[in-house]
Amino acid sequence: MGGEHVQDSWIERVQSRVTISGNFDDAQRKRLAQVAERCPVHKTLANGVEIFDSVSFAASPS
Repeated sequence: MGGEHVQDSWIERVQSRVTISGNFDDAQRKRLAQVAERCPVHKTLANGVEIFDSVSFAASPS
């Protein structure tokens, strides 16, 4: 996770990136992205912190 510090040393923004490996259909991908956004840390930080989420899926090995 990364963050930016503003002048008064408070973290203003946190960016998380989750990469999930495996073979998933569209419904499973949607659900996994929803779960990733509902983790306890995300919920805690969401109060007063701007959060930018990105979920990607690694290419499946051939």
